[in-house]
Amino acid sequence: MKIKFLTHEGINFLKESISENIDKYSGKNSDWIDESYFGEYDKVFPDFELDMSTQKSSETDFNNVKIIYSNLKELRDSQASDERVWAGLCHKQFWRYMQHRWSLEKAKEEDGGKEKFIEKNYFFGPDHPKFLNALARLWWIGRITYDETNKQDPFELTRYLCLNDLNGRGSALFAVQFSSNHRLVRIFLKTLMELEKKTKLSREEFNAVKEIMVLWGGKIVLDTLDDEELSLKIKNYVTSTILKERKQ
Repeated sequence: MKIKFLTHEGINFLKESISENIDKYSGKNSDWIDESYFGEYDKVFPDFELDMSTQKSSETDFNNVKIIYSNLKELRDSQASDERVWAGLCHKQFWRYMQHRWSLEKAKEEDGGKEKFIEKNYFFGPDHPKFLNALARLWWIGRITYDETNKQDPFELTRYLCLNDLNGRGSALFAVQFSSNHRLVRIFLKTLMELEKKTKLSREEFNAVKEIMVLWGGKIVLDTLDDEELSLKIKNYVTSTILKERKQ
């Protein structure tokens, strides 16, 4: 498969004409978009399809993270941060998936209606674009959770995040600076995964641990701590603060 990306001209045209093309975003194909708005990478990637096996589309997110990251793993971070790549894939190869997972029927007026829904899912919106775009979010979740040191199951942390409030926890995780440090993310998620085998954390409690990590990062260089030291620090915080507050 060769990636069809949208040119800057194509993105600008499509964004500016969302209101005129709303009905077309419910169509069976994207043939209405002029081919001149697409470019093509020289590199060939494996052909693949995304999982659309259930109407409860969120249940397929974990499979689709594995599928899209495994097949597009050779994308550089700079390429995966480029709106043209994901907007192109949303409007071309994975148009059918977009209709399945992000049907316009899911658009809510209180969230800006159909225009905002299209802008957020098909393009890069202004806030946390990599997590909000329908396809970029899958790749980047794979990028920050894939653990090459786990030879038996490198997607173990991916499964943990996807099956435990992905939208609430994932968006919050992308918003913090340490999310760009894959070792710190791995330790953070692995420690919470082990803790949650005994005690489930709420979204608010998960975010509290995330925030304390940010606070620690402002006082010390977290990268100077080895894996065991940082993991123990997280465990102690959960035990001494989060679980203690539950009892009050």
